[in-house]
Amino acid sequence: MEPKKSNEPAVKAREALDLLFRQARGLPELLPRSYTTNPVERSYEPVEGGDPDAIQEYAWLVCKHVENLNSLVRLHAKNLRPISERRFNWPILKSLHPQFSDDENQILTTLRVGRKSGRNLDRHSKWSPHGKIPQFVDELLWWADHCRQNPASNNGRAIIIPTSVYDRYETPPFVSMLRAHLEPREAEAARLDVLSKDCIEEWRGFMGALLTDCFNDRHCAKFLSDALVKAKSRKQKHGYSRARTHLLPKVLRRLNALAGVK
Repeated sequence: MEPKKSNEPAVKAREALDLLFRQARGLPELLPRSYTTNPVERSYEPVEGGDPDAIQEYAWLVCKHVENLNSLVRLHAKNLRPISERRFNWPILKSLHPQFSDDENQILTTLRVGRKSGRNLDRHSKWSPHGKIPQFVDELLWWADHCRQNPASNNGRAIIIPTSVYDRYETPPFVSMLRAHLEPREAEAARLDVLSKDCIEEWRGFMGALLTDCFNDRHCAKFLSDALVKAKSRKQKHGYSRARTHLLPKVLRRLNALAGVK
């Protein structure tokens, strides 16, 4: 019988690196009293403004493990792709001297970075990650990805995603503010494929229906208008309800750009 795999080493490593990063930043309110399992009192004192020793140790570990990570590409690319295909980018070591740099084209191509991210990552893509409309669409794609990650229940509907996804302190602001309109659509979002040219019409229909629902809610319409439409444009559009016709085309153009649709 094949031995059962244990996630304990992975969990411990993740927790240790997270604690080291917090120590590097010097944020005592985020740090435990000790790195030991049964602390009596602090085994170290946080350094206000940042801990130089922790910063340097963290940098050394990250660089070393980026090197280790990419050493797996040649023999274990298929095991890395479930991660790399969903990421927009990938860690690579670069040097002022090219002989000490990773071959990024080979690594990015072998790992098929971004293929399932819902972004057309061609180097000649016209879209930019900056701006209010891009932020809005990106946050909704983030939410939809959380919906897809949850398995279907026996009746075919998506299991409700964790309420922490809507936490106002941990969640992108648009997702948090639109919770009342997003929760009823979790099952529908879970059925959507990752954004691409092949499913752009389904995404356009979903986003159009969502925005129509949001703008039929007076308070939600005011929030979206204030957040996404300039004051001058709102005045020209005669208030919040008219802003919908101004906003929806921009959102749909953003979806086209992300999917690589001209």
